[in-house]
Amino acid sequence: MTELKELISKCRALKAEVGIKSSELKELKEELRVFMIDSGLNKFDGVEIRRNLSAFDLELLRLEKAGLFERYAKREEHTITTFENSITKEKLKLLQKEHPELWNDPDYRKEGTARLYGL
Repeated sequence: MTELKELISKCRALKAEVGIKSSELKELKEELRVFMIDSGLNKFDGVEIRRNLSAFDLELLRLEKAGLFERYAKREEHTITTFENSITKEKLKLLQKEHPELWNDPDYRKEGTARLYGL
């Protein structure tokens, strides 16, 4: 746990410095995040790992239920070959409420990225 405490301390020290390079902090935070996940720790010394539990597979919804996708979400073209699906929090909650069978279907659920809080 000493190594973990040192990583947290380093993150906090870098964050407090004036003129900090955000890339250094980002790399250190990623190291801390990976260390905590690999160690099976969700919380330590005021820092915690949280996952977005509302992740939903919009691409699968678009492919299998195009009508529902059009009703709740939108598809934006970023380049000729790249697309991004997006949905507002309000529409996501409405989809969850009106279509619990899809919301609870494991094929549509994705685990969000683990993020650090408390630094």
